[in-house]
Amino acid sequence: MNLPRFKTRPLHIDEQTTVADLARNVRIFIADSKLWLGALLGLLGAYYFFTNRLGASTFILTSIGTFLVLHLWSVNGKGVPLLPTMAIQHLLAYGIPIVTANEALTKYPRSEFQTAGMELLVFQLAMAAGWYALMQIVPPCRPISYTLTLLRRGGFRAFRKLGLILVAATTVYELAYTSGLLDPAFAVLPQGTYPVLVAVSGAASMCGFFIAALGVGSGEIERSFKIFFWSAFAIQCIVSAASLLLSSTIIYIASVMIGLFWSSGRFPWKFVVITIAVLSFFNLSKHEMRMQYWNPNTGEMRNYSITNLPTIYTDWFNASTTMMFEPREETRAEREARQSLADRVNNLSNLLFIIDAVEHQHIDLLNGATYAIIPPLLIPRYFWPEKPRAHEGQVMLNVHFGRQDLHSTFTTYIAWGLVPEAYGNYGPFMGSIILGLFLGGFMAVVERMTQNKALLSLEGFALFALFLGMATSYEMVASVLVTSVFQSIVSICMAVAPFVDRTVHRREKPA
Repeated sequence: MNLPRFKTRPLHIDEQTTVADLARNVRIFIADSKLWLGALLGLLGAYYFFTNRLGASTFILTSIGTFLVLHLWSVNGKGVPLLPTMAIQHLLAYGIPIVTANEALTKYPRSEFQTAGMELLVFQLAMAAGWYALMQIVPPCRPISYTLTLLRRGGFRAFRKLGLILVAATTVYELAYTSGLLDPAFAVLPQGTYPVLVAVSGAASMCGFFIAALGVGSGEIERSFKIFFWSAFAIQCIVSAASLLLSSTIIYIASVMIGLFWSSGRFPWKFVVITIAVLSFFNLSKHEMRMQYWNPNTGEMRNYSITNLPTIYTDWFNASTTMMFEPREETRAEREARQSLADRVNNLSNLLFIIDAVEHQHIDLLNGATYAIIPPLLIPRYFWPEKPRAHEGQVMLNVHFGRQDLHSTFTTYIAWGLVPEAYGNYGPFMGSIILGLFLGGFMAVVERMTQNKALLSLEGFALFALFLGMATSYEMVASVLVTSVFQSIVSICMAVAPFVDRTVHRREKPA
């Protein structure tokens, strides 16, 4: 059997490269691979159905919705691939627990799995309908962007320099912060400044790795740049993961993966396999390490500095090795606290939980309460020190539906995901329809309004922050997603706006 041959090619990136140029590679990749994906999902669905696998109906219905969305975008997509990304994200978040036969699913009756599958199918169809309708209504944007002056004057050399500067600056910042060298400066800053600096640093790291990965994927940079890039990437991952919170590390990995994929037109399988293997290994003993190194009262690291990174990673390596090769009998509480990466990607349990809570326990719906709190959360904490937590929507869901009491939410966050949140607010089908139509329409407007924008522009950087936020939002509620993306976009605009010029960009066509 012949393997698929993709028509994508490495992308030459310069100041004229637009979002639509990148989308071309993604669209071709999806068009050439969707039949193979459909065949794989069909075979898995049939196997699960005939073997009576728990959740087979959910897997089949979710796969149908995902395939239809991918086909629709591969034919009609014009810009940033938000729609297929969200479809694939939901297939993974709800399909992986079925593929791995997650033990957490066994507490729910089989009848609820079909209900969950219908909810996901309705959501995917509503999202596709909202996207398609707005793509027909909203005209494409004009080819005018606020391009970085440095890039317009210096071309590819400046592009390479920008990625180098951002990666180098954020690496130095992370090392200085971890070493405690910045503590005196933070001590004299006004209250509320630190979260702003964290957001700016995170946005700069994200954009820096993305830009540098575009250069690496295009194959147009020299060996010394690649060595520096991968060294800085490893340093930042090591420093960020040492806090025993992997979210920042995952964002760095996602930034690099997207940059490599978009510029080369080939999915970076080796990079993904290696990073997943490393994350999975250290995730084995993350719970034990947190018990050893975290302050139980604050939930923060104790003795976290660059000088004891070797000790932290030595202990972490030994703990994971012990878990892997010398397994012991665990209590139920220990099993629930310690999750593998596959266990963590389990939105299906959240959806089944809320279906049971609403349909069988008859707990009242929230009627949009978790969405109503979003506008106040966009006010900077500098102006409102007592502002509610960004996770306030998540807290409301957990407390209202009985998963946590209010006190426990200050030390542990139980994730939900967008579809379970919508169900908890508006109930069966209505929540999925409202969420799907809104998300689909929003993604279409963004795609149309940015398709002719320069990739290396203020709009391009803000778009990447939005794309990355949505791509990693599988367990977020709306308040967390909106506030995190909003902070990243504002930080990017503040940092980039002074250095841009309004530019009309039209690539010359050959005679």
